[in-house]
Amino acid sequence: MKRTPGLNTTLVKVTGNIGLLRMNQLFPPFDKPAIRRALVLALEQSDFMVAVVGDIPGASRSSIGYFAPSTPMASYAGLQALRGPRDAAAAQAAIREAGYKGEKVVLMAPSDYPRIDALCNVAADLFRRCALEVDLQEMEWGTLIQRRASKAHPDHGGWNAFITTFNGADMSSPAGNLALRGNGESAWFGWPSARA
Repeated sequence: MKRTPGLNTTLVKVTGNIGLLRMNQLFPPFDKPAIRRALVLALEQSDFMVAVVGDIPGASRSSIGYFAPSTPMASYAGLQALRGPRDAAAAQAAIREAGYKGEKVVLMAPSDYPRIDALCNVAADLFRRCALEVDLQEMEWGTLIQRRASKAHPDHGGWNAFITTFNGADMSSPAGNLALRGNGESAWFGWPSARA
């Protein structure tokens, strides 16, 4: 668009949107914290952003934690695992060592929501590069948001992972950040437990 004569483009400085890869911690393989941590060895946030906005300088940010950039609680503390060289081979080895037994990973993707569908395709590629057996299931967004509430086993209509996005303002403090809740079966979809 920038090359179109007479058309000016501007990036509006707001808190933006934050993508979230949510793993279901009730079932293998993501019930194992070591497998979830191992994926970080290969995860490159900028790959996800390029899939959504392209490689336009300044159009996206990487090395983002739980809080939206440029908000009072935003911090780089603890994000060392997301910086530096990515290593899919190391992730594969760590996943094997953590006890992955070849379980199918049902990744739900919304075919009618292009931005999130693009993010899901990057996630599917990440999982494959980490030697996880991926079952990318395309569905309408309405079906996905109904199905993500299911605590059924992935082989019986449940799921292992999905991606969604939040407005950065929703991710600016612990009060509104649903992803932080680690209260098990009472937590937001994926049901993380502070004990795991």
